[in-house]
Amino acid sequence: MENKNIPILAIFVFAIYMLISKAKKIDGIVTYNIIDDLDKHPTKTFSSRNLSQVNKLILHHFAGNGTPYAVAKYHVKPEVWVNGENIGGRNWPGIGYHYVIAKDGKIYQTNLWETISYHVAGENTNSIGIALEGNFKIEQHEPAQIDSLNKLIP
Repeated sequence: MENKNIPILAIFVFAIYMLISKAKKIDGIVTYNIIDDLDKHPTKTFSSRNLSQVNKLILHHFAGNGTPYAVAKYHVKPEVWVNGENIGGRNWPGIGYHYVIAKDGKIYQTNLWETISYHVAGENTNSIGIALEGNFKIEQHEPAQIDSLNKLIP
């Protein structure tokens, strides 16, 4: 007897495995490591540092809405076109933040701690950048974001 649902079940199990394998629990906090999934510049790379150089956390907001994937694309590409308009782009090696906290409170790790990413001029070598999704000039942060931030910071 042949079961035609086995390939569908296999794909489903694989997808669940991939989601679980990206989730990491540190001190009771679940983070999703998406470092390898984000856009990277084809030739540029960030420098590395010794963690003893890190002495501060710097908080950011997206100044807009979007996913870590969209922000990475904006940070990496020299030009980004939206609705026929060039909205710029940073031409950086990768996303500028080490963590992104989505509106639903999910914490995404977007760079290793050792990575000297570009998130604030003059402070990149000694800081970890954490960005919250949203534009806080025109909207409030979500309580889930602050709850996750309070868990991540220590």
